[in-house]
Amino acid sequence: MVVGPADSMYLGYLFDIIINSQIRVAGSDLNTKNMEKLILFLTVIIPTNILVLLYQHDRYIIDIKKNIGNIKPMNVSDLGKDMLFIPLETTGDAMIREIRKVCIHNSYIFVCADNKILQFGRSGKFIRQIGTNGRGPEEYTFISDFCVDTNNDKLIIIAAPNRIMLFDFDGVFMNSFNLAFRPVQVLPLSGNRLIFYFYNTPESGFPSWAITDNKGNVIKTFKNSIKRISKPGFSIVQSPFYLVKDAINVMEFGTDTLYQLKDEEKNPYAIFSFGEYKMDTDPVINLSMIREVRKSPLGKMWIPKIVENKDFLFISIAVGITDIRMNAIFNKSTGALTFLKDNGFVNDLTRGTIFWPKGITADGLLIDYVDAFDLLKSVIPSELRRKLNETSNPVLMLLKPE
Repeated sequence: MVVGPADSMYLGYLFDIIINSQIRVAGSDLNTKNMEKLILFLTVIIPTNILVLLYQHDRYIIDIKKNIGNIKPMNVSDLGKDMLFIPLETTGDAMIREIRKVCIHNSYIFVCADNKILQFGRSGKFIRQIGTNGRGPEEYTFISDFCVDTNNDKLIIIAAPNRIMLFDFDGVFMNSFNLAFRPVQVLPLSGNRLIFYFYNTPESGFPSWAITDNKGNVIKTFKNSIKRISKPGFSIVQSPFYLVKDAINVMEFGTDTLYQLKDEEKNPYAIFSFGEYKMDTDPVINLSMIREVRKSPLGKMWIPKIVENKDFLFISIAVGITDIRMNAIFNKSTGALTFLKDNGFVNDLTRGTIFWPKGITADGLLIDYVDAFDLLKSVIPSELRRKLNETSNPVLMLLKPE
């Protein structure tokens, strides 16, 4: 079903009715009987195609504007009771300044840092660098993103600007290909397929997402509905783009809808209500705005990243084009949205540093990481303290949810 501008307007009215009537779409409050009553009531004022759209797809309504002042401390124990620390071994070949991404699969930990992919064992012992830095046919100079194909035991690396490289878990180069578009994020799909998210740049002409086979042949593209033309502007290099069960959840810059891609179809999954805080989808950014942060759109909000498990959405909200982040947790059962004091969970399990999920394993472990220098300032197990010094590599923190 295609929703046009008029339909979008009615859809906005519908969401306002739901939110203002304090009808929770998440959880048991809206059961089948209540949904039938709601639809019967709304058919008087809402077109049928919009009601069908609402009824056919389970979704969450997440009210950012209403809850922006709901800032509370929350404990790690609210999520789980078992936390594991994994110090990443520091060697001459594995010296990490800043981690960009961590993927964990069975016996291995893969870390993207400093334009390298480093492979560790589950205990944190360094194994090897995947690939090498350079300009040769099997080398890379820059990494935009990487992912692990757990079904085929291989890594997929986006080597800028549009080169895709595949390696096995022994670090052996398998093959590479180039895409017609410039990708910035990648995830594996079943059937030896890949899905890419592309740079969202004014007048780029790129689709939002594309599905390819493992040789780069395009199977399906999803048109970029955000026509960005304003200049000067800026490139969007990260948007919510993650695996959940047997689907992919995606969201475009400045929009209010998180979509789910499943069986090559795109359907709404969650709606965010920003009110006047919503970022323009096609903002103009110039030097005067950068100098005066108060000027629009630098104070507007958008979502660069979401981590999701069976119970919660962990939402990172960006403010303007600054590095300012506001972290919030959405309870999928109750519909409650809470902004976290100090942007993370108080570590009441080990009295260590603040915890905020930056990723999740296939078996549901929440992943965070912290510099050894910062961790040593907090209370940590004595055995872990003996393994670290101020120049050690970062330490992974894995939390098992209840």
